[in-house]
Formats: sequence, C-alpha cells, structure tokens
Amino acid sequence: MKTENAPTLDLSSLPEQARQEVTDFFQFIQKKYRRRAATGSKTLKKTAQVLTDAGFVGMWKDRADMNDAASWVRQQRESVWSRHE
Repeated sequence: MKTENAPTLDLSSLPEQARQEVTDFFQFIQKKYRRRAATGSKTLKKTAQVLTDAGFVGMWKDRADMNDAASWVRQQRESVWSRHE
C-alpha cells in the first residue's frame, strides 16, 4: 500500500476523545515500527559478526577450484548422483 499520496485524515468530525484515540494509536504504531526496524538492523549485524568470528565466512577464499562455485557444486552433484558401475 502506497502512503506517499495517501489523503490526509480529516478528524474534525470526530469528538475530542475519538481524535485523541486516533492520535494515540498513530503514535503507538510509529514507535512500534521504529523499534522493530532498529532491532532488525542490530540482529542482522550481530548475526553477520557471529558468522565472521566463527570462521565460516571466507574459509574457502584461497581455493582455486571454488572460483566458479556453481560449476563446483554441479560437479559434486554429478559425482555423487551418478551411478557407479
């Protein structure tokens, strides 16, 4: 849903209490999604750091046979899945 061209809400026809409820709800939603976005970013950075620290990232960087990973995987599958007679 695009919100760029969303119409402005006209709350003038609502009683004061209802306008306040709409405002409170809007502020609640804003805080909820700001927190969620901040937490998601931190979690992603932490996960990447954990993988890097564990040594998984880049562990095969110096292997010449891994320059073309797709080809390497294809060869591995062919050797395992082919029938050996």
